[in-house]
This record gives sequence, structure tokens and C-alpha cells, in this order.
Amino acid sequence: MLSETEVREISRRLKSDSGFQQAFDSDPLAALQGAGFAGAAEELSQGMAMLRRLGQRLESEDSLSAQAQADPVRTLLGEGVPAPLLEPILRTTHAPEAVLAQVSEVEATWPLAG
Repeated sequence: MLSETEVREISRRLKSDSGFQQAFDSDPLAALQGAGFAGAAEELSQGMAMLRRLGQRLESEDSLSAQAQADPVRTLLGEGVPAPLLEPILRTTHAPEAVLAQVSEVEATWPLAG
């Protein structure tokens, strides 16, 4: 897992270095590797692969799909999605505000949630 220092440095670079930001927008894995954040690139790659697998399962497994519709937060956590990724994922899927409100409760207990 990335350290808080690494996250802050990547965030700082994204805000202050337009070249890094453009490279990140185009190809985040290559941008992270090129900037010396190999560990972050590996974690991002693994996270993207996990989300692809989860998406495939949601499409092919009716029971998992039904579970996700009934309780998306608990389902994502149960499938290994880290709490800090819940809000961006749920916003991307246009989850209702009531579901998004659950995220702050989960993040307050992270990493104990799940």
C-alpha cells in the first residue's frame, strides 16, 4: 500500500507539474513509472485488474449483480475494493446520494470496514 508521503508527492506533482498531469491523463501507469513511482504504478495496475475482474463478474453472475444493486457499498467492500475507492467508483456508476452518504461512514472506520 502506498504511504501517505507517496500519495502527497503524487498529488503535489499532479497539481504543480503540467507535463506530469498531461502524461498521467494520457497513460497513468507510464506517467507514474516515468516519474519514479513504480510502486504506485504497480498498485494502480493491480487495482485496475481487480476492477475489470469485478466488472466481468457483475455482468456474468446474477446473484452478485443483485447483491450489488441491493447494497453496493457492502458488496464492493466484500469484493476487496478499498474504502478510499468507493466514492469514485460509486460516482462513476451514478449511485444515488443515499448510497454515497454511506461511504463517509465506511471511511471513518477504514481499514476496519469490510
